[in-house]
Amino acid sequence: MSWKRIKPMHQSAIEQLEKQRLALQACQCTLSDLEESLDRGHGYQSAHDKAKIVVGLAAAKCQLAALQQQHQTYLQSLRQSTPEAVDAWVKLHLAALELILHAPPPLDLGISDKVLPVRQDVAHKTVQEWQEVLTGMRDYVSVNGYFLADYEQQLQALMTTTVASTHAA
Repeated sequence: MSWKRIKPMHQSAIEQLEKQRLALQACQCTLSDLEESLDRGHGYQSAHDKAKIVVGLAAAKCQLAALQQQHQTYLQSLRQSTPEAVDAWVKLHLAALELILHAPPPLDLGISDKVLPVRQDVAHKTVQEWQEVLTGMRDYVSVNGYFLADYEQQLQALMTTTVASTHAA
């Protein structure tokens, strides 16, 4: 199924999957930031501040577990009832990665020739991870926002194009 031909009935499932993926990724970033603050001693000056970070860390871990469970349950349901929607969701991500792999990075990202091979390697690894979602070996992919800073923008452009093309049909 081409990403340009996503059926309208699958669009809401894809939008929900994407909403969940973004929430998971945001929670993982928050968790990572809190862990780094705790490990390096950044963000707190006193024992009270440190305790706040520890409490925030525990809350973020609980939130992440709840989000993962919610996503896993929804994804399993879709895999059984509407596998085409899961397939289309993954293919949107793979299409975004293909754009990244085969086009020069936007100039505003400031990616040098030295870093370009790393970006390509990260993109290839991310393709493999999305293939694992397609085969059911994983539930989602957390995207490296540093080397693939334009990923979400590429994905949104594809989703906008896809929605516009399906409404025009």
